[in-house]
Amino acid sequence: MNIGIIFPKDSEALFYKNSKRSYGGANIQLFNIAMQLSEFEGINVKCFIPDYNLDELNEGLDKLNIVKAFNEKAFPPIKFYQLHKSIINNKIDFLLQRGLTLQSCILALYCYLFKIKYIFMFAHDIESLGRYQKKRNKNFLFPLLLRFSYKLIVQNEIEYNNIVRKVSKKKVAIIKKGLDLRNNSSQISKNINKIYDCIWIARCDEWKNPEVYIQLAKKFNDKKFIMVLFPSPGKESYYKNILTEAEKVKNITLYDFIPNEKIYDLLSHSKIFCITSDMEGDWPMVVLEAAYVGLPVLSLHINYNGLISKYDGGFYCESDIKLLYKYFDLLVNDIKLIEKMSDNARNYIFENHNIVENVKNLVVLLHADNKK
Repeated sequence: MNIGIIFPKDSEALFYKNSKRSYGGANIQLFNIAMQLSEFEGINVKCFIPDYNLDELNEGLDKLNIVKAFNEKAFPPIKFYQLHKSIINNKIDFLLQRGLTLQSCILALYCYLFKIKYIFMFAHDIESLGRYQKKRNKNFLFPLLLRFSYKLIVQNEIEYNNIVRKVSKKKVAIIKKGLDLRNNSSQISKNINKIYDCIWIARCDEWKNPEVYIQLAKKFNDKKFIMVLFPSPGKESYYKNILTEAEKVKNITLYDFIPNEKIYDLLSHSKIFCITSDMEGDWPMVVLEAAYVGLPVLSLHINYNGLISKYDGGFYCESDIKLLYKYFDLLVNDIKLIEKMSDNARNYIFENHNIVENVKNLVVLLHADNKK
């Protein structure tokens, strides 16, 4: 079985050394899936990435078959033709892609015509409504994606219910994000020195509300905050404004980029993880990573099933800034409460987001359909 995985163009830092190009959770999840799929006998994983004109790969990628599928700067029709040749030359049986784009819809039709099984994975709740993450505008080719995709993989019941209104339930499956729980165990320790009281990590998009976190740091100016603010393409002016505001706050340690392998290190030296997004695609990868390390999660707007409501791994602030301040003050000054919620958050991850089990479910799904 040959499985091709199409990586977003901003995946450069996941594959190449010395890259400081920002990346998102969808990129990391695809990377984790590719690494896990490569461990299955009889499955050949092909990672289709743009030709970044770089040579020195990151360490630990020996198991991956990396295909420079197209020229990143090529005219779109030429780029699509180059991708087509890569797909055909590698004899792809299943093509997997994550995150809604115009090309996603065209790929669904393309795969249907070329008898390739297209697996589309939703990366955000808003995508299940046929809208793009960033601008929230409508994708008018979304019906093509629903009609011609072989399987539609969603992350939660919200996305599932949105999709099954339009397609057969047999076409839709819930597979949550996963972490490799065998890694980074040496960093997960209550004895690690907690340098920072709170940490926030995200791309600089309006709907992630970085201003709220800056205000939190201003209010608690005797505490230490860390902020990793990745630039978001097309939001340069907004990004510059947020950076300027964050730099004015003396108790914020600010980063504009962190390599993926360093994320756990920053998390392990922090006490609390704060998320201020309006909406996500279930809990984002960085929240799962924070919970795995043992950070209680302080969430302003979102409360997906499990982590907070069932496992008591943090606080949900009900979109109320005053509650955000109240719960932060409560947590940061109560070490026993932090330790309790830390254990709860880790239990949630181990029971729901094990990449080994989640990818195993994906493989079972593909094998079952492949036999039909």
